[in-house]
Amino acid sequence: MENSSIKRIDAVGNVKIFTEEYVANGDFGYYDPKNNIFILEKNVTVNNGTSVASGNKFIYDITTKKGNFIGQKDQIVKKENPKSGDSRVVIVIGNDLKDQRQTSKSND
Repeated sequence: MENSSIKRIDAVGNVKIFTEEYVANGDFGYYDPKNNIFILEKNVTVNNGTSVASGNKFIYDITTKKGNFIGQKDQIVKKENPKSGDSRVVIVIGNDLKDQRQTSKSND
């Protein structure tokens, strides 16, 4: 007999993962107890207070306390990044996102 009969726990609508280092949120998430991982999907954002990463899918391993983004270039283009042609993972490092946006606009 297995320790638990739970195979998966689903969560829908503004799902969040809180760790000591960051907060991750997405539209949909689920916990896989067999592999001890939590997966967030659709409009995923990870914010540690100074840097922000976004993408379509984020996998957090509870055992190792590490997370990975999975990019999907064939997805519909996000409104925030219409020139990219895909929905790859986007990472902004630093504590002033306004300066990052101004630099991006001046390069266009």
